[in-house]
Amino acid sequence: MGISVSAELLTKENIDQIEKNCQKWFFDENEGLECFNYILDALKADDCRRLKAFTDKSASGAFMNTVSCNLIIDFKRKKYGRRRFPEAVSRMGQWARAVYRYVCWQKFSYDDAFHLVKTEPDPLYTGTYDDYLNDIDRLAEIKCRQHPEFEHLEDYHSPSVQDSRVDDLNPLDQIIDQFDFEQKAKAVAVLKKTFSSLNEEERFIVDKLYHSDIKPGQVAQMLGMDTRRLSRIRRKILLKYKEALLEQGIRNL
Repeated sequence: MGISVSAELLTKENIDQIEKNCQKWFFDENEGLECFNYILDALKADDCRRLKAFTDKSASGAFMNTVSCNLIIDFKRKKYGRRRFPEAVSRMGQWARAVYRYVCWQKFSYDDAFHLVKTEPDPLYTGTYDDYLNDIDRLAEIKCRQHPEFEHLEDYHSPSVQDSRVDDLNPLDQIIDQFDFEQKAKAVAVLKKTFSSLNEEERFIVDKLYHSDIKPGQVAQMLGMDTRRLSRIRRKILLKYKEALLEQGIRNL
């Protein structure tokens, strides 16, 4: 009779690695133990739902490391809180929350955010570009502590602000930023498709390096590797993105 998925994944080696990850992330021993117990409970919850998501696309150790690192972040957010949308943004709907996240937290331009909310698998915004410009007037009045220029729509679109912003973009944002208005929507779709083809570890690295405020050193620590190895993997991932864009005839790289 075959070994169950939970038995295959919850080996002593994997459990020991989860405990080490918790100890690396939390300096306080009691806090690390609290996190460790939280992860074990989460892995067993809902009839081991998270464990049953395992496929043979990656090694069991890599899968468990990725799942446990995500749960460490989840534990930290539940314990200490996370960034929240202003109430005024939430009242405007899901599209406004997405635009606020892209522009305020990730420092995209309003035009980039328009492309992103229009090219989701289920588009979050269905209006025209003129409709969008009218709607974001209300967003521009809402303060953003992480990105003060967000308050001023006219200032945000001025050349001096846009030029200074490019150097602060992460590599994926820089790839999108260099295309013209028409190419950006196609590029975003290609990047999303490429992301879905990555293995669990690669998706974890992209998500944490480019879509959160977690530092590379912390990501490397969570994955049990040094920063040099993380840098090599990151370069390989970016090469996959660029090759996918070139295959679709999207150039200017």
